[in-house]
Amino acid sequence: MRYTFRIALVATVILAGASAAARRQTDVHSTIIDAPQLLRDLQTLSADDMQGRQVDTEGGAKARAFVIERFKASGIKPFGESYEQPFTFTAGRGAAGTTPERHGVNVVGYIEGSRQPTRYIVISAHYDHIGVRNNVVNNGADDNASGTAALFAVAKYFSTHKPANSLLFAAFDGEESGLRGSRAFVAKPVVDAASMVIDLNMDMIGRDPNNLLYVVGLITLVLSGPSRLSLDYWIKRRINHEIEKS
Repeated sequence: MRYTFRIALVATVILAGASAAARRQTDVHSTIIDAPQLLRDLQTLSADDMQGRQVDTEGGAKARAFVIERFKASGIKPFGESYEQPFTFTAGRGAAGTTPERHGVNVVGYIEGSRQPTRYIVISAHYDHIGVRNNVVNNGADDNASGTAALFAVAKYFSTHKPANSLLFAAFDGEESGLRGSRAFVAKPVVDAASMVIDLNMDMIGRDPNNLLYVVGLITLVLSGPSRLSLDYWIKRRINHEIEKS
């Protein structure tokens, strides 16, 4: 549990830096993450040519190809030969009152742990958004290009600072259609479900005018949640202090 706690702390620190970088377009500095690269990733994912990244669309496929490219560049390995974990679901109304089948694809990979490689900490975010509506592209910069870009930043750090436990990175599709990708992942996990000890999910981390990061659901590891972390105090002082002691 000590190593799980330590990695969760480090990931939260990186997440805090990613959140701050995602909010500011200029004068971004970090000793942990490549802040300019994170901003470029966010901007790419939320650009008009991604067409809102809706599941089972051309824009969603383009976004997925970019996520795979960045997984590779960030040091994330696939399980087997492919990062892609396809799934199907039914939603909406088709012709003659039918419910059409739709197709989504999760992007999943890992960084192997140095001490307990068969024990996994999941770090996840959904990469889809709501697409084009009334001829307007819904770019989804905060929801959730911010969390997806942070996946790459976290992975890049741990690719050179090897974790004790393995890290499983999951970019979920179909969240906006009812958590379809995460449900598919849980229904058919790529590793034994019992080997996944915790999931740090990043959603809409790109903005908070008061410089705060919300961490919800931490029962035994860091705080009793829901909790509100001040980036200026908790992240920079308390968590860094705990990392130095561990």
